[in-house]
Amino acid sequence: MDRMTGLVWIKNANCWGAISWDQAQTKITALNQGHQTCPGYSSTTIQDWRLPSIQELQTLVTSTGTPPGLPPGHPFTGFASGFYWASDPSPDFHENGWDVSMADGTVYHDFKSSTHLVWPVRGTPSGTK
Repeated sequence: MDRMTGLVWIKNANCWGAISWDQAQTKITALNQGHQTCPGYSSTTIQDWRLPSIQELQTLVTSTGTPPGLPPGHPFTGFASGFYWASDPSPDFHENGWDVSMADGTVYHDFKSSTHLVWPVRGTPSGTK
């Protein structure tokens, strides 16, 4: 659990390798239903895992802008300083989704058929209702 944001992140930051945005949605739905696992995490109860927003992913990136992007001593496994899918759809192109570089927090958009990493999160960020 991230005490600064109130979010809970799956410990393994690279559950399923690089997959499309739609595949990410399918795997997270299956994870919530107990039909999918993530290495290092399994659950028999229904959960509320989801793709994180752009801003939620950016809260994990250090301000130094140098890989690996997370602060020293972070508790995560499988982290890569590559691109992670965000939940935010592109407002202009329905076939695009947003992704965040975990090396420096830069936001990009890409075709949903492209492959990027997935890092499920749950909870409501602090300060939101």
